[in-house]
Formats: sequence, C-alpha cells, structure tokens
Amino acid sequence: MADTYESRGHLLTEQVNPMSQNLDQMTALELVDLFNAEDKKH
Repeated sequence: MADTYESRGHLLTEQVNPMSQNLDQMTALELVDLFNAEDKKH
C-alpha cells in the first residue's frame, strides 16, 4: 500500500495547520515568529 497524505492524516505532525498555509509568502521574521508560537503550544 502506498504511503499517501491521506493515510498519514491521523498523525499530529501531518495534519493541516491553517496558520502555516502561506509559508511561501511570509518573511523570515514572520516564519520564525510562527515557528516559535507553534513551539509554545506543545
């Protein structure tokens, strides 16, 4: 069986995070701020 995105959806790290949908449009500072905010959640 192929390992698809759908087959890994139950994993926390493989779930869609709406806060990071626009990573390609963020500045380096925005990325670091987002990563730090996400790290504080866990």
